[in-house]
Amino acid sequence: MPYKDPAKKLENDKRRRERAKARRLADPEFSAKEKKARRIYINKKYHTDPEFKTRRNRARVVAKYGLTKKEYGGLLEIQKYACAICKAPHFDENGKRLFIDHNHSIGMDAVRGLLCGQCNLGLGAFKDSPSILRAAAKYLEKTV
Repeated sequence: MPYKDPAKKLENDKRRRERAKARRLADPEFSAKEKKARRIYINKKYHTDPEFKTRRNRARVVAKYGLTKKEYGGLLEIQKYACAICKAPHFDENGKRLFIDHNHSIGMDAVRGLLCGQCNLGLGAFKDSPSILRAAAKYLEKTV
């Protein structure tokens, strides 16, 4: 039966969470079983429900980089829905999205732009070093 008083519902929910937390602390086996069930549920939902996957990814992006959906869309628009380096389209043939590139030395909230998977890996392989990238470009120009 639904609650007539929202404050009572909040109070009851809090009590229920506290009881569950106490049981997880007291019974590690129950805790492990509950975690496994939650993981199975989320994985199934993630792979079968595109809306759930979108919400989950959006929440991860906001938590990790502090980017809202609107800010991500703004970056996409500025980059004309393509990788900032090679201009690959927003979605590749496998449906993969662009990666959020950030300055590792400053921190996660220092977003530089959006990159395709290969460009993102390339920058990481060259340790985000402009001098190493220039040396690699000179090497390629000399040998091609």
